[in-house]
Amino acid sequence: MSVLIISPSGNFYGSEQVLFDYLTDSVLPSSVAINERGLFLKYLRAAGTPHELSGFDPYKLRRFYWRLIRHLALGKYHTVYWNEAGHINYVILLSKLFPGKRFIVHVRIIEDTKTQRWFLKPGSNVRFISVSDYIRQNLPFPSILLYDPFNFEGKEIPPLHFSGPLRIGVIGRLTFTKGIETFTELFSMIERKGLGSMFNFIFYGEVSEDVKESDWLNKNSTYSFVAFAGFQKDRNVIYNSIDCVMHLSKQEALGRIFLEALDAGKPLIGMNAAGIGEVGNMLAMRDLLMEDGKGNDFFEKILEKLIYVHQNREGLYSMVKDAKNKAKEIFSLSDYTATIDKIISG
Repeated sequence: MSVLIISPSGNFYGSEQVLFDYLTDSVLPSSVAINERGLFLKYLRAAGTPHELSGFDPYKLRRFYWRLIRHLALGKYHTVYWNEAGHINYVILLSKLFPGKRFIVHVRIIEDTKTQRWFLKPGSNVRFISVSDYIRQNLPFPSILLYDPFNFEGKEIPPLHFSGPLRIGVIGRLTFTKGIETFTELFSMIERKGLGSMFNFIFYGEVSEDVKESDWLNKNSTYSFVAFAGFQKDRNVIYNSIDCVMHLSKQEALGRIFLEALDAGKPLIGMNAAGIGEVGNMLAMRDLLMEDGKGNDFFEKILEKLIYVHQNREGLYSMVKDAKNKAKEIFSLSDYTATIDKIISG
């Protein structure tokens, strides 16, 4: 086998789930090295893919890469592909040591586009793949734009909940980088205007350390229209309990949460920025996106979107259905697999 695929994280979050889908769909033979301290290696072994699987200890990373250097020197691999940019330093080193080999890096988060992450310019034998145009524009090197696939379920979208308070799901880890500080002022405005009976905000996700150490939870847990449900593994439980999703991050690389919401038949209110804005504009769902802003006017705009969804739930049902059908074509697994196969095989 001349292709080696490396999964630096080894967890089973977004990037590993995408790699899992690719490896179970692709027939291109490859060796796959996975951080053995996560769940990913276990899941792949259970799936019985045709690929050669092995684990490495992240606490002995130098040993793993010394072994890889020997394998490259002996001609075992011609191409190395990383499904995320967590091992940037080693990518640069290998590209300099082996100018005749091909190295491919999938860049998935905005932090990995920062110039300070790249202490040296990688060799010309390194190719980059960006998961969104937002990433591509921020990456200091040319890259191929390739949207991650999304496995849409075949079930029919259920009708929206047309009566009672609008149930708004805020899904994901509670951290300030996801824009949750915005809710403090928003909730205060809803309370002042006496609109609390119109909405139920439900937060699903673990609370990060930076939020725990602040007074954010104390400030926002006293409102009658706000609830904290904690981490919920079953997505169906979440989406069956809400009418729409609110996601106010301005730095989301791709906006997978947008696709999850569409799959469940729920509209998403978010920022017209980064990956969320990119997906919303591609799928003609821009009416529920907001431009960034400050002060009272910005929070008034958020409230306007909430009231709009509250009053137009029935009309939004068909819009969401159309967007989901369009997304199935754009985020196709078979197209993604064929493209990655072509890039890797050269």
